[in-house]
Amino acid sequence: MKRILVFALSALAVLAALAQPKDAWKATATLTAYDAQGTAVYSGPTFFVSADGTIVAPYSAFQKAVRAEVADVKGKRYAVSRILGASENYDMVRATTEARPSDFLAPIADSTAVATAGTHLYAVGYSRVKKEKPVDATVTKATPYDGARFYEISLADAKFAGCPLIDAAGRVVAIVSQHTGEALDIRFATALAITANSAFDRELRSLPMAKAIPADKDEAQKYITLLDALSPTDALVAMDDFVAAHPDNPTGYTTRAARRAAQHDYRGAAADYEAALRHANNETPADAVHYAFSRSLYNAATNDAEAATAAGWTYERALQEADAAQTAKPAPVYVMQQGSCLYALERYGEAYNKYTAVNRTELASDETFFTAALALERAGGDSTQILALMDSVIARQERPYTQRAAGYFLERAGRLVRYGQHRRAVQDYNEVEHIIGPRNLTDTFYYLREQSELQAHMYQQALDDIQSATLSAPAERKPYYQTEEAFIYLTCGEYESAKAPAEAALAALPDNVDALRVLGVACGETGDKVRALECLKKAKALGDINVDTLIAKYQ
Repeated sequence: MKRILVFALSALAVLAALAQPKDAWKATATLTAYDAQGTAVYSGPTFFVSADGTIVAPYSAFQKAVRAEVADVKGKRYAVSRILGASENYDMVRATTEARPSDFLAPIADSTAVATAGTHLYAVGYSRVKKEKPVDATVTKATPYDGARFYEISLADAKFAGCPLIDAAGRVVAIVSQHTGEALDIRFATALAITANSAFDRELRSLPMAKAIPADKDEAQKYITLLDALSPTDALVAMDDFVAAHPDNPTGYTTRAARRAAQHDYRGAAADYEAALRHANNETPADAVHYAFSRSLYNAATNDAEAATAAGWTYERALQEADAAQTAKPAPVYVMQQGSCLYALERYGEAYNKYTAVNRTELASDETFFTAALALERAGGDSTQILALMDSVIARQERPYTQRAAGYFLERAGRLVRYGQHRRAVQDYNEVEHIIGPRNLTDTFYYLREQSELQAHMYQQALDDIQSATLSAPAERKPYYQTEEAFIYLTCGEYESAKAPAEAALAALPDNVDALRVLGVACGETGDKVRALECLKKAKALGDINVDTLIAKYQ
C-alpha cells in the first residue's frame, strides 16, 4: 500500500512538472536602481510582460532611483526609460525599458482565468541556468479586492519576492509579495496607467524617474499642462515626449517653449516657437503663437534683462511678435500686448493710443483704463484727461468694494493730491479707510490723509489723523509726526497746545530743527521769549536759515 501511495505521489509530481512552462525563465530579468550619486539602492527580480520591454517591479525599488536598468537572462543590460504607472499601496510599478524581448510573460486578461483556493501556480525566479524549473506555489486563499485579488500561497521563500506566478499556460496570474506567503493579482499592475489627472498623483510624482505621458493626445496635452504648474522638472521631460509623439502638434512646442523660457533657455524656447509657427493649425493658429512668443519675450526682458538681451529677447522683439499677431488676426488682446511693449520701450504716447483703442472694445476693464492713465501721465498728458481715466477705473469697481478697489482709490487720491484737488483726495482716502478698516491701516496712510486735510484747511480732521499716525508709528517716526501735530496747532493759533507735542518730539530727537522752530514760535507767542530764543538759536546753529526773522521778533 505504501509503495502504491509513493508511486501515486511521484506520478502527480511528474505530471505537475510537465505542466510547468519550461521556457518561462527566459522572460525574467534583474532590476538594479541607482540614486543621484550612482549608488545602487535596489537589486532584485523583475520580468517582461510584453514585447515592447514593459516590466513589472516593486514600487519600493524606484523610491530613491534617478535611473535604473534591467539585465536579461543573457546578461544584456537595458535602461529603464519611463514609468507607466505606480502604486505605493500595492508596491507595484509598471515601466518601459529599452529592451525588446522575444520572450515575455503576458498577464491574464480574462477575469475567469484568475486563481482560486487550490489553484496550482508556479513561481518563476530569475535564473541564467536553463535547467532551473519554476517552483510550485499553490493558492491557499483568494480574497477579492478592488476588482482583483489578494492571494495567500504555499510558497514561503523570500527570494521569490517580486517574481511572477504563472499558470500552466504560461500567463502571469500574480506577483509574489514582499510579505512571506502572499501574492498580489497581476491585474493590480496592469491597471496602473497615466492619465491627465495623474499629474496630481502623489505616489507617482514622488518617484524621481521620468514618467510616460498618456497615450491619448488630448489626455497627454492636459497632463503636460497640469504637470507644468505642479512639477516643472518632470514637465519638461513630459513635453519632450509629447513633441516626439506628436511632432505636428504646435501646442506641444508652445507649451515646451514657455517652460524653457521660464528656465532661461531662451534659444531653445525660440526654436520651439518657430517650430510651432511651422505647424500652426486651426487649433493653435499662427496669431496665437506670435502672441505667446511676444508674452514670453516681454516677461524675459522684464524679469531677466541681461540674459534675455544677450539671447536677443528684447522689448523690440516682443513688439514685433505682437505686431505679427495683430497682422495675422486682429484682436484687442494683441493691441493690449502692443501697448505693453510700447510702454516698456518708453514710447508712452503710442502706448496710450493702443490702450485707448482697447478701451473701445469688449476687453475694456479697470486695468486697461488704469494702464492708459499711466501711459498718458508718462507722456506728459493733460491732468483732466488723466483724472477722467482714473474716474473710469473707479466706475468699474463693484460694490461692496474690495481690496483691489482700495488700491485704485489710493492711486486716484495720489493724483488728486498732485493736481491740487485735496478735498477730493480726502474723500478717496475715506473710501480706503472704509474698505480696509481703521485697524488695518498704517501710520503712513494717516499721514498722507493728514497732508491732504491740512491743504484743504480741514484742521480738526488733520489733527485726528496725525495723532492716529503717532499712535501706530514705529519709534523712529513718532518725533516727526509729533512735530507735525505741533505745527497744526500752530497753524490754528493754539500756541499753548503746540508745546507738548513739540517737546515730546525734541525729547526723542533733540536736533529736530522743525520741532525747535515750532516750539520756538509757540513759546514766543505765549510770552516765554527765553525758551523761544533758546530753541530758535539752536535751530539756526543746526543750519535752519529761516529763523532769523523770528529771532529778531522775540529779542
